[in-house]
Amino acid sequence: MRIVGHQDRNEFETDPVKAWHRGRQLDTLLAKALPERPQGVWRARHEEFNRVDDEWHLTIARRLNIKSAAPLAGEAPAEFRERHAT
Repeated sequence: MRIVGHQDRNEFETDPVKAWHRGRQLDTLLAKALPERPQGVWRARHEEFNRVDDEWHLTIARRLNIKSAAPLAGEAPAEFRERHAT
């Protein structure tokens, strides 16, 4: 890997083996955040597919940010806690 510039790049792993292991850990973590997709063929308008994709990405973001969302807003509402209980 070639680093260009004068900024501190300590957050990047330069050892390829360690980087590969870290990538595998992140893949495992992110796979748990994916909701199930319905099987089969879909037919719909383009706007409907956009809405479904937006919901899909929002669900993933909520699952990834669940632990960081509650402290920022203080006490989480009961509905939020029930929906996202781990």
